[in-house]
Amino acid sequence: MTRPQRILVPFFLCVFCSLPSIPAICEPESVPVAAPRFPWTGLVAGSGVNLRSGPGRSYEILLQLARGSKLRVLERRLSWVGVSLPDNVPAYLHRSYVGEPEQDWAPVKGEHVQVRVRPSDSSTSWGEISSPERVRVLGTYGEWVRVLPPSFCRGWVSAEYVVFLQQEEETVKGGLS
Repeated sequence: MTRPQRILVPFFLCVFCSLPSIPAICEPESVPVAAPRFPWTGLVAGSGVNLRSGPGRSYEILLQLARGSKLRVLERRLSWVGVSLPDNVPAYLHRSYVGEPEQDWAPVKGEHVQVRVRPSDSSTSWGEISSPERVRVLGTYGEWVRVLPPSFCRGWVSAEYVVFLQQEEETVKGGLS
């Protein structure tokens, strides 16, 4: 190698390695941090963060979450996390598909009954519920019955606004002695 090459090669190597678009070539391989297993507890990292009925900005806003609110994170879809719904978020079933309540619980009448986000046929459906399942009745709203959302219902938050707080402990079934 000639003298100019001995000077220029390290110079270009340093310039090349300082480019932000190609850090993996010049830096030691980083060890990926394992993602937490679901479910886990997270904190809302912004003010007025929208809780939506589905994983995307086109879904209905259910409510706005305050900074520091705790969430139970159940799943992730791309840049959205699915969370357990807060107690103040109801679901709705049309009155014709709900039987007479006994001690605040009522049977579902029919198959493939839509569980809605709002009391309207045009509202987003969280999914379906069928007889013989029962729902916890919270009240009525015209032709609609306000119920505690079934466990398959999720709220969705942009993952950029949720930070990991702690892993939930797994429950052991059948226990060892």
